[in-house]
Amino acid sequence: MTAIGHIYEESGVMHLTAKLADFLPPYTRRFSRPAQMYEELMSMRSVPRNRALECCSAGKLVPLEGDPKDWAKIVLCGPDEPQFTMRFTVFHEPLGPVLDCCSARSYMAATFASKHGVRYESIEQLIEGLNCVGLPSKEICSLTSTACYVTGPQLRVLGFVVPSN
Repeated sequence: MTAIGHIYEESGVMHLTAKLADFLPPYTRRFSRPAQMYEELMSMRSVPRNRALECCSAGKLVPLEGDPKDWAKIVLCGPDEPQFTMRFTVFHEPLGPVLDCCSARSYMAATFASKHGVRYESIEQLIEGLNCVGLPSKEICSLTSTACYVTGPQLRVLGFVVPSN
């Protein structure tokens, strides 16, 4: 699936809503300055500038062409989003793989349980979901747990609760 999105203005605030995959919920990022959104869109390497501007002026859902990781970076990884160090693991179960995560802070034991994780239909869907939100799917789906930096929106879109600082 190609990601789809919608850019609109409401009360002077720009909104970029994107649905990065069929099985992931949409997420909306708000930009207090329209110029910030345009700067970030113009910085995308995988989307031609004229196509990014078309998305801004369409006023409706449009395909978000280019690398989904670029869109994930803009929608889910804004400069004001706090980052968390999280440890991920995958349980390979008969009903489909289960992704779980926990904080990777120093001196904290990693505790995983498949009942607390998010189930996917297949390993391919899990990999696509991780790629769509800009996380390293190959490392996370390996046989060992993997720690990486994530933002609250990335965790929310994957179906997890955002930890408190």
